[in-house]
Amino acid sequence: MEERKFATVVFADFVESTAIAGAYDPEVVRAAYGAIFSRMRDILEAHGGTVEKFIGDAVMAVFGVPTSHEDDALRAVRAAFALREDTSRRIAGSSIRVTLRVGVNTGEVVAATSVRRDFLVTGQAVNVGFRLQSAAQPGQILVGDLTHELTASQIEYAPKIAVAAKGLGTVNAWAALDARHEPVAPAVRSAALVDRESEMGVLAAAYARVRAERRPCLVTVYGAAGVGKTRLADEFVARERLPLVRRGRCVAYGEGATLAPLQSIVRADASIGRADRVEDGLRKLRTTCEALFRDAQESERALARLSVLAGLAPVEILQAEVPEESIAQELDWSLRRYVEERAADGTLTLIFEDAHWAEPTLLDTIEHLADWARGAILILCLARPEFVAKRPSWGAGRPNSVTLSLGPLESDDARDLVSSLLPSGHAAALDDIVRRSEGNPFYAEELVRLLIATGEPMSTVPATLHGLIAARLDAVEPGVKALLQRASVVGRVFWTDVLGELGEDRVTMRAQLLAAMRHDFVVELPTRGPGGGWAYRFTHGLTRDVSYASVSKAERSTLHDRLSRWLERVVPTRGIDDLETIASHAERAYGLASEVGSPQMDALGRRALELLVVAARAADAQGDLRRAETLFQRVLTIARGTHAGAAAMLEPRAHAAIARLRRDSSADALADVRRVLDDARASGPSEILATLLRWSAMYAPYASPQETASLYDEAADVARSLGDASILARSLRASARPAFASGQLTVARRLLVEARDLTTASEHRVIRARILLDLASSSLDQGSFTAAKAEIDEALPLAQDLVGRVIAHRRHAQLWQAIGDDERAVAPAEAAVAGAREIGSPWGIADAAALLGAILRERGDASGSRKVLDEATLYATARAPAAALWRVHCELALTAIADGRIDEARDRCAAAERSRPAEPAAVAMVTATQGLVAAAAGDLRDANRLFKSATVTLEATELALQLASMRLDHARALIAARRVDDAVPILRRARTFYADPLARPRLDEIDALLANASADARRAVAD
Repeated sequence: MEERKFATVVFADFVESTAIAGAYDPEVVRAAYGAIFSRMRDILEAHGGTVEKFIGDAVMAVFGVPTSHEDDALRAVRAAFALREDTSRRIAGSSIRVTLRVGVNTGEVVAATSVRRDFLVTGQAVNVGFRLQSAAQPGQILVGDLTHELTASQIEYAPKIAVAAKGLGTVNAWAALDARHEPVAPAVRSAALVDRESEMGVLAAAYARVRAERRPCLVTVYGAAGVGKTRLADEFVARERLPLVRRGRCVAYGEGATLAPLQSIVRADASIGRADRVEDGLRKLRTTCEALFRDAQESERALARLSVLAGLAPVEILQAEVPEESIAQELDWSLRRYVEERAADGTLTLIFEDAHWAEPTLLDTIEHLADWARGAILILCLARPEFVAKRPSWGAGRPNSVTLSLGPLESDDARDLVSSLLPSGHAAALDDIVRRSEGNPFYAEELVRLLIATGEPMSTVPATLHGLIAARLDAVEPGVKALLQRASVVGRVFWTDVLGELGEDRVTMRAQLLAAMRHDFVVELPTRGPGGGWAYRFTHGLTRDVSYASVSKAERSTLHDRLSRWLERVVPTRGIDDLETIASHAERAYGLASEVGSPQMDALGRRALELLVVAARAADAQGDLRRAETLFQRVLTIARGTHAGAAAMLEPRAHAAIARLRRDSSADALADVRRVLDDARASGPSEILATLLRWSAMYAPYASPQETASLYDEAADVARSLGDASILARSLRASARPAFASGQLTVARRLLVEARDLTTASEHRVIRARILLDLASSSLDQGSFTAAKAEIDEALPLAQDLVGRVIAHRRHAQLWQAIGDDERAVAPAEAAVAGAREIGSPWGIADAAALLGAILRERGDASGSRKVLDEATLYATARAPAAALWRVHCELALTAIADGRIDEARDRCAAAERSRPAEPAAVAMVTATQGLVAAAAGDLRDANRLFKSATVTLEATELALQLASMRLDHARALIAARRVDDAVPILRRARTFYADPLARPRLDEIDALLANASADARRAVAD
């Protein structure tokens, strides 16, 4: 059997062996060498090494195979010292004296763990060890970097040198000079919490704040592996007697468990066991939702989305009512509302362990909860320090965020910890363990456990925990170690039935698991796995990692393949996480097979490719852009490795590029899409081509309007050639964008009507709702308010997804604002802002807030307007480019005018001018706002010039509503400046636009202004 292990190799060679052979009779040399080799074997084996072979006048030995020790590197160097000293003495009965040169090196090797005397270990570490021996001077012992690192506290070394190594370039070498005193090292039982009162105080204060303010608080606890983050959380929960705690653990292996922590939380809260059938799980989840949500419709909506999060239903069940790009927001909404209701009558604590392994999608969800959830919710994330580099902005700028760093224990507290762990009879090891554990509770635990397990003293602290854990693994029965190795392929949590599938003897399995529990490698969980087997968990993730690393790549490939196929059989209803998990194991099987040149490589690659494509499509449909991009990139990697053709690679290339463009609208991302677009054109009409054309046009509208319009037209032509109504409707709707942007409403409406006529409410509800709402926008712009209301009303029952509802709310608010009914406009405008916040889109929040801010200001609530606009500015500034805020800047300028702050209004206008697009509507709005600022400052001449410029811009378009609204603003400014005669003709021109019966409130307002103007004129004549 073969394993991958960290081992230390020793090469020792006789110096001047040729001269010795020439100076003595061959029988004398043979007898002397035989005696020397025999003594060398005894010395090496006495130090725990295994002699692999004697080669002429040299010997090769290995430490750590077949059994690892925590101090293998130190044993090897001490053995080298002993060999040098022993061979320097004259052999009894012989005048021959030999001098050695020795090379010692540590690293990963592939080892035959059975007792053999040939071909025991292979790997680059062996090659480096041999080159070090060749470079050593007579009597010198040269060691490699890792050997030096592991033994520097026990061995005195000369300064580092670089030596030439044939075939390897240059390698670092350290000359071992002398051995120091060898310390005695023990290990530990189970650590209690010590020296964490200040940290407990921070957590308690955060919890008290959550209870008092009844709003979320995000607490992140940073600390190195094993420093006690979980212990701190457990003690906090127990000490504060937290009433409702839910936990989720982020896993290090694979991306298939992206949302596994949320699944754990929802399932635990609904009392859904891993062994529960899908229908039983759905029944429990329904009962929970009905108990939490008072509104039956909201309960049903939450149930549908939570069933996907809980892994009880595929994401496809949402696609009938939710567009692809909105599914992620819908899932965030359901989780947020669920935890809000959970915390309605008390406090809820969510604990996310190992957050450093979390995918960006999950971290986005956690931040969404912290930002937008309402209620007494404490979110506790436990992460290693490297999480800071992965997510630099985590918690930044959030007043409800607390960061806590958990460092090593102070010396006295570490001493108390180790004293509590050491069994009787081992007190002498206290100081050494305290020193070498360096205040890390898990280091201390492992040192004591190894002492108890092996009964042997330890002599050094490895650079990592690998040596410690590997030694513990090698100290148990071979059957137990083999079980742990198979289990490690599954992950941190594994199940008895899958072990049988991976080759474990079902008869002896229970006994082996009990032994593993006795040795504290695993713990039994009160749950069952997806196939119904009992669940177990490695006591520490690093134990699982070391176990996994010890399995040969060829064997790992076989086990991952078996596991993937087993999961495919036992998980009948698969969500995106299940699909990704299955695909990830198949992908790993292929990757490992390709690394070792397995004959199964091509077949494994084809299977991994198929499964990854399925998972990637599901992620794309769910709107998880980062995950979709990553999965499609992984598809491409395998496709290249299996030499798939260009046609097979087109779809993953396209989806990966589009996902990147939607997430990062940079010039490079657009160029990537355009490159794939060129290849798609060469392949002929397809849905992929239409999609690439649409997204390519959508993300470059300002740079080249003509090219943009051409791309939209091409997308429509491709869609027509395919004969698919849904694809054509989407392409036609997209084609209307340039017309809208340029103010050509007749053209836009013609395209939208054609798109609408291709759809039905039953088969295309999502896209039909979007088309109707776009038609309502064009009706509003042309003054057809009754038609706009009818289009909105028709769209409402179809717009069941979150984004659709936000658009519908905005259209309603725009309708009421346009006809002068600000009272009715407030509620839908507020709903639009709330919905945009649920989605988390900074662009959507900015646009919705600009609308609400304008409505509130027009109702006389300037302070409320400023609050909404400032909040949107704060949110969008940190998350979106400046272009997202041009409309908000305009509204803040108008609010500043209402507050009498003219200089601030000018600054806001300047910001709007810098960030606005080149579209006529934006140009006119910014110019008109500048005109109002000039009028407020008393410069009526400049104000008239600016309004005239804006009028010219709009008169060249069909944006009649904006033109009429701007004329009203101009007239009000003139009336305020007592230029009534100038205002009257402008008012009359504006009045002609509001001919629709729904516009009565706005007509009444204009008539009142005209009447007041006439009265003012009569008074002026009388005076």
